Amino acid sequence: MFGLKRIVCALALAALVGTAFHGEAQQDRRQRRMNANRQARIAKMIEDTYSHKYEVFGGIGYLRFRSGEFLQRNNEISWQVAGNYYLNPRWAVVGDVRGHYGNAKTGNARNA
Repeated sequence: MFGLKRIVCALALAALVGTAFHGEAQQDRRQRRMNANRQARIAKMIEDTYSHKYEVFGGIGYLRFRSGEFLQRNNEISWQVAGNYYLNPRWAVVGDVRGHYGNAKTGNARNA
């Protein structure tokens, strides 16, 4: 009887240890599969982002401000157009044209 208890305890302990190792192996496989999926998504995103050859940008801006309490209001207008031609994922030829116009008045003429 004493030998039977020892055998049953040893089998139960072996079953618990085996289940723990099996669970770790399953989780290891799951983690590797998740990492592989993540790496594939990152590679696809990089390819989609950097595989194009051209990029064009354009924009305009308007600013109206008063630089001091007793000064006149100032208006400024700006615009920009840029174009890129990608030679490879790291290098591009860029053309950029900008214009900034305004009527900044200082008010010094009034005091003279």
